[in-house]
Amino acid sequence: GDGRPLFERTVRIEPSGLFGIETANATPSAGPTVIFVNNGFGSHVGPSRLWVVLARRWAAAGLRCVRLDLSGIGDSPSREGLPEHVVYAPAAFDDLFDAARFLCPDDPSNVLFVGLCSGGYQTLEAAVAQRARGVCVVNPVLRFRPPELDDGPIDPRRRLCRPTTNVSRVARRLPDRGPLAGPRLQTWRQVGFGEPHKSQAPWIRDLVDSHVDTLCICGEDEAAAIAVEMSTTGRHQDFELQIYPGLDHALLSAGQRDRVVKRMSDHVLSRFAAPTAVVRHDTATAEGSAPSSWTPADSSRRADVQ
Repeated sequence: GDGRPLFERTVRIEPSGLFGIETANATPSAGPTVIFVNNGFGSHVGPSRLWVVLARRWAAAGLRCVRLDLSGIGDSPSREGLPEHVVYAPAAFDDLFDAARFLCPDDPSNVLFVGLCSGGYQTLEAAVAQRARGVCVVNPVLRFRPPELDDGPIDPRRRLCRPTTNVSRVARRLPDRGPLAGPRLQTWRQVGFGEPHKSQAPWIRDLVDSHVDTLCICGEDEAAAIAVEMSTTGRHQDFELQIYPGLDHALLSAGQRDRVVKRMSDHVLSRFAAPTAVVRHDTATAEGSAPSSWTPADSSRRADVQ
């Protein structure tokens, strides 16, 4: 960074008390607030501490970053009357709306959403609905069975979701390498991304028309749903799909993770950080250590800041 210290503090986002950790430069820039969303049952740390690495790196360049736990997951309480530990819960729509409004009360659209897997799906939904400044996702899963279908109809706010079928679930279980890899990918592309539910609209077109700066980093399978949508809307300057063949879904490979960190950082910092910001891509930071100037805002609560 530029030598200015970073500060981290815990935040509670009202009205439901969502938990987050804010990382910011002592003199932040005028860029958007970055909101990182947890994936699956993971916490605000992110997969293999990925959100920690990116938040501190981007905050060093002047961007205010908040690593958020969705309601009922991690350190965030569930909303009143709703169960805990539900992935793809409809409440996540309210969570991200509340977070944007709480963190940016003057302009809730002045946010950049970041997510992976289920968090990637949810941040894309939020970016479409809120016309955010930007969204940066890794391997978003757009085809799944929404939990509300256990008791009733699909939530009408779902614009991107394509509910799974029995055939697509079988295709997911086929190995992605070896002699069955070809049939798996062919079946997945044919049935895994079929007709959306009737309320779905062309979400990429909405992102482009709303000038939402979008980066999607995907392996081949995860890119298939987005490629289908792109085929009907064409290519646009504000929407980029980056396909990495063989990309592990959860970025368990350190080498792949470092590559994704650099790609995301190059994209975000070139568009939203101050022109004078310089951030190193050194190995120590990529492995998750804090910059040398980093200090917790309240040292008595250091155990909470991770």
